Amino acid sequence: MEITTIIRFILGLAVIFNVSVSNAAAVQPIVTWAGVGFSGDWASRMETYPITSGFFCGDTTCNDDNSIEVWAREHILRSEKLPNYSFDLRAGFVDEDSVDQIGIAIAIANESVAIEELSIDGKPSYLTNYVISGSSLFFDIASSKLIFSVPLITRYTTVYQSLPDTDTQRNVFKNLLQNKTLGINFFDQMSLRLSEVDFQAKPTAYLQITNASFSGDSKAKLSSDINLAGTERYLATYFENVFVKETGYALIPNSVGHAIGNKIATRIPSGDLTIELPEPGYTMEFSVAKLLFQRKPGRGTDSFCWGARIEWRLYELVFGEEMIGTSDLKNVNCAVIGHDSVLSHDSEYIKLIMGILEQYAKQFKKQEADWINRHAEDPRQTRAALSKLNDIFAQ
Repeated sequence: MEITTIIRFILGLAVIFNVSVSNAAAVQPIVTWAGVGFSGDWASRMETYPITSGFFCGDTTCNDDNSIEVWAREHILRSEKLPNYSFDLRAGFVDEDSVDQIGIAIAIANESVAIEELSIDGKPSYLTNYVISGSSLFFDIASSKLIFSVPLITRYTTVYQSLPDTDTQRNVFKNLLQNKTLGINFFDQMSLRLSEVDFQAKPTAYLQITNASFSGDSKAKLSSDINLAGTERYLATYFENVFVKETGYALIPNSVGHAIGNKIATRIPSGDLTIELPEPGYTMEFSVAKLLFQRKPGRGTDSFCWGARIEWRLYELVFGEEMIGTSDLKNVNCAVIGHDSVLSHDSEYIKLIMGILEQYAKQFKKQEADWINRHAEDPRQTRAALSKLNDIFAQ
């Protein structure tokens, strides 16, 4: 009789324990919607986001025609098919009973329009690339300290027979934010990105991109028309975007023209919000060390080839600054076009660099021996660097 009672008691404890574990696993951190706005110096908005900032309705009645806040809510909070997030996203007031009071602000950091004039068989056309970059910033509501950041770049490319005017550009940006008429929407992409991220309320380590640059030799290969500082900012943000997409690691917004010092100023509907950034334990940087171009004439067509070499470095800041990982990467893109055709070297170089950075980011998720052997100057060194960073964030 006593043995039966003891067994029942133990089984009862097991059931209670299992239920408790299941409930604990099901509990998600509550995250309160803080709004959507713009990060950076609002006074310089005509330089950073001249068109999209016009959709901020801080001083007017917000409606479905003029408000970026309304559009974001429709796509992220009120969608009938919200994706499964690793956190409980709520609109309204902060849950006072929650241990960790966390807010989320979606901040647009930059917009750009890049127009490449092409001449194919003597006929001009204008390849136009629209870009919106931003981040979902998770922060502690009480202290306004950053907890987690999820970056995103939305790109839309089209071809015009004549140069697109300001009204045309404005309509494209509005559609990218308001609806899906172009087949792509910034807030839909952000919602999907948030569903792919394993949100960490208390990350064990932080990483930040602190430098993206061109060497003196590579600068000489670019035209005088290129906005070098803007290109470096874009490449840093692009690498940040694909890196987080592939790894889910806790990145602090990059300091290449995004974060100023250890703060990010963000203008949202409820007012100005200054988010304080944590100190990174690790930083990474990359430099475009070399750019090459070669043209081989042929019968009726010519062969154009563009080459690039990128140097990537990883640093640990625990005891001073110590380099703990290096990778030197290279690739070549070629195209065969007619004698009378003209392509932009700047655009081809940037596309090549972006391709290298994207493929390198994928190696952190799953190392591909064939890619590393073909594109790394020292495959063994590159594999060691990839493993080192993965070991740090796997702790």
